[in-house]
Amino acid sequence: MIDNKRSKTLLGAFFLLLIISCSISLSVDIGSDTAVTRFNTQQTVNNGDRIAGFAWLTGGFALADVNTQATFDSVFAVSGDVQLNGGELILNQDLIFHNNLNFNTMGDIDAQGHMLELSCSGTELPGVESDEAGCIVFLATSETTQGSRDIYTLDWSVSDTFLAVGVSVIGGTTFSVEVWEWNGVSTLTFKSGVNPNGKNVASVRWHPRKNWLAILTGNDPSGAEIYIYEVDWTTGAFTLLGSSDIGGIGRSASWHPSGNYLAVTGSTGTQEIQLFPVSTVGVLGTPLILDVSPLNPAVNDGCDWDFTGSYLAVSFEQSVPLPELIVYEFNDQPSISLTEKANINISDSVRAVDWNQTTTKYLAIGIEGNVSVTAQVFEFDTVAGSLTAVADLTDINKPTQTVDWSPTGSCIAIGTNTPNDNEFRVYFFDQETEEVAVVSEFDRGSSTVRAVRWSRTTDSLAVGGDDNIIYVYRSVFTGSDPSDPDGPGAVDRCFVWTDICVVLNNNITLNGRCILFSGSSSIDGRGHCLTLTSDSRIFVDNDSTLLMENLTIKGVNNRIIGSFDNSSTYSLKDVEWYLDGNYTFTKGHFDVISDFHVIGNGQTFAYQSEVASKIEECGRMILGEGLTFSYDPVTASRDLLQLTADTSELILHGATLHSTSTGLQLFKGKLIVDRQSFISSEGTVESEAITFGDGINSSNDLCIEIFPGATLDVIDGCVVYNDA
Repeated sequence: MIDNKRSKTLLGAFFLLLIISCSISLSVDIGSDTAVTRFNTQQTVNNGDRIAGFAWLTGGFALADVNTQATFDSVFAVSGDVQLNGGELILNQDLIFHNNLNFNTMGDIDAQGHMLELSCSGTELPGVESDEAGCIVFLATSETTQGSRDIYTLDWSVSDTFLAVGVSVIGGTTFSVEVWEWNGVSTLTFKSGVNPNGKNVASVRWHPRKNWLAILTGNDPSGAEIYIYEVDWTTGAFTLLGSSDIGGIGRSASWHPSGNYLAVTGSTGTQEIQLFPVSTVGVLGTPLILDVSPLNPAVNDGCDWDFTGSYLAVSFEQSVPLPELIVYEFNDQPSISLTEKANINISDSVRAVDWNQTTTKYLAIGIEGNVSVTAQVFEFDTVAGSLTAVADLTDINKPTQTVDWSPTGSCIAIGTNTPNDNEFRVYFFDQETEEVAVVSEFDRGSSTVRAVRWSRTTDSLAVGGDDNIIYVYRSVFTGSDPSDPDGPGAVDRCFVWTDICVVLNNNITLNGRCILFSGSSSIDGRGHCLTLTSDSRIFVDNDSTLLMENLTIKGVNNRIIGSFDNSSTYSLKDVEWYLDGNYTFTKGHFDVISDFHVIGNGQTFAYQSEVASKIEECGRMILGEGLTFSYDPVTASRDLLQLTADTSELILHGATLHSTSTGLQLFKGKLIVDRQSFISSEGTVESEAITFGDGINSSNDLCIEIFPGATLDVIDGCVVYNDA
């Protein structure tokens, strides 16, 4: 007799071994460790792949997607285009870019002490400014709806400050619409709610210019289904401005870009599409009605205007052989009209439609049924009146419930049915090539995602569904808040480069990217210049050090170079920082090993860290003409700028040394004055003064050297010379 328990155990072990062996087989070596293989075309590197020791990549390489982790182990320099696509590259060898290489998209790099040497010809990082990277998002916060209700629809206010959320109702007594206040960084706070008629909400849409909220609900036999409320930004109070009975179940709603019209679709029998004029006080006028029966409009995201307001797209449930997507042309002279311009039969229900926010040419749809492709991008030809599928959003495998374009017109967010590996995804769409690629994806567990909505200007992205939770994501790149660069999610907003030595062979510009240097890392400029655009960031991780040497950095302002916490260290060796705005050093510390020249006429370098920075033996911190160095720590410590040896120098080259009422005390080393320089103190008593020496130990005396023709003027406050 066979032991059933034992047979099941053996069978389980067999399948586990099979799964492991299949998993291993998916990871491959590109090239060989024993023979040179030249690859003239770009190589796609999948998760777990390894670029082997003798792989000679003259056509470049690309990590498959944001979830890819791969290893570079080649001894050869790389040419062609390199795209990390938000994934992670592990270096077992130095990665040297040849002259004709373009570093197009970035990702995480675990260098393990190896070098990343940029090419002599490259002038930008990424080499081509890629909107694709702007589609990578991170979770900023999440909150459970009041009463833990399922989410059907959501929308951002015109200012992106408030998020309206349509939720399920129980017994008709709970809020069917909630309004949450968003601080733009990481906090979502419940503000107020309303329940117009006790029915579930199909669609919420904020007015494009005002604090008006349109709410469309299920059928109310005794009243209205479409409502317009004014929402008080301060108190959250709802004031009803207008309402109307649409004669059936509300499906979706969309404001005309002018705010003068509101399109509403419903399951109404003979008046499926209604276009309401809206008065200046929010009253709904007599609608234009289109009877498209037997077509049944899709729910939640089933209609949308193009950005010009010239066309309205409406999606429908499957009704073979009738179309499931129709585009209407809008005119308001001499009277309002909607004229069918184009239609297409998808042969399946189209659950959602959304127009690109930058062009009338493209619109995206989500498809309900069991088809291989459940989301597509269509091209709309305004002259021919045609719709043509140009891109498939692949590997979704489940019905797509909701779609939404980002304000840039480059990113498409979708939500799908559960169960799915990743019910929420963001795709990049290249308008030049009409190619599409997934760049962000998240598993929402057993929850169907029913609503996704980009904010209007700030690249925040709200997501909701059957798990009762409001998720707010932010773009990794445009989500960096200059006033809070080290706040929640700082690591997630940056690419992490660990234990890396970056070498420049040309002047280079960092375009709109954030790099978090972790471990022991360095940038060797070899005498070249690194320019930071206003939306770029360089951070140092906790318990990490970044050595900058032989380097000029331009574009420094507003904490654009920062530290993750006070254990972060910048080591500076023959470095120039050019400030083009006021700059604040808030956390961590710097060590000046040799020359550190800060230049910025009319700008302020404010030191606010609560830990000490040092000018080391033979180090020179040089403050350029017209610059103000303001000592302003957040703690009451006077000795957080330290000269560690007699050969340490602080040089005022026509600059101002300033201190708040905390006071500043300098020991040892030299204060060298060149040109007309200044001292300014907010202190009024000796304990708040700028003080040189301690008056006790002569080894702590500060030597002041004033060059011929130079002057040191005390322009304000208390200054004490306190030699022993």
